[in-house]
Amino acid sequence: MMNEQLFSLFIRVQEDPEAIEEIIQLFKPKMYKLLTQTSIQERDDLFQELSLALLSIICSYDASKIPNFYELRDEMKYS
Repeated sequence: MMNEQLFSLFIRVQEDPEAIEEIIQLFKPKMYKLLTQTSIQERDDLFQELSLALLSIICSYDASKIPNFYELRDEMKYS
């Protein structure tokens, strides 16, 4: 379910910038879990850095380059 929700949000980002916030909310539990391995004083700053990195990745990825099943199959076949 999360993969389908994430993919649909990712596609929506192109037209609805508020979808970025929803994606960050999906990743928030995982980010906080990873941040438990760091010092308490650094967690807020690191969360912001992770959020900015996630934002950068989302905005730089071109959804039109996602291959459909047949393109992926052909690409795997010839590699």
